[in-house]
Amino acid sequence: MELTNNIIIIITLLVFVFSLLLLQKLTKFDFHLKAIIIVFISLFSAMILLSIKGNTEFEKLKNDYAFSEGTILEYINNEGKKPTKRLIQKVKYKYLVDNYIYTNQINEYSEIVFPYFKPNLEMKYLVIYEKNNPQNSYILFNYPLNNTIQKDEYIKLFEKGIPENVFEK
Repeated sequence: MELTNNIIIIITLLVFVFSLLLLQKLTKFDFHLKAIIIVFISLFSAMILLSIKGNTEFEKLKNDYAFSEGTILEYINNEGKKPTKRLIQKVKYKYLVDNYIYTNQINEYSEIVFPYFKPNLEMKYLVIYEKNNPQNSYILFNYPLNNTIQKDEYIKLFEKGIPENVFEK
């Protein structure tokens, strides 16, 4: 993961330097316009590279995964804040891997199937995580855990591969 972050930083810096060199050649523009263009190009390239990184992390998880039980710590809904056309829901959750408690937060734009209604905060859910990077995880709302037997049944189901109803991509 550290290598991926370093590659993203290097590529972003290269795009930034390339932008500077390109804008030096453009003499028609004043300094302020050049600065705005540089900032825009840098932000755009950083967004693209972060998107690529996110897809890479998602693919790593899909190729080497394990499971844990997770509980929801916080359900966040932006209702009542800024008036927007669409409400954005977020869920913060915790789970245990090798006697270490991890916390993570996902939103409805994550790769998982996000519930249409507020999830049951008292219930435990199956959490899928990358074996080599347990922080890379998703809580699976469509796999609630009522008991240990149910968790074992879910794990057997996943032995054949990740079911289609888990991820939206």
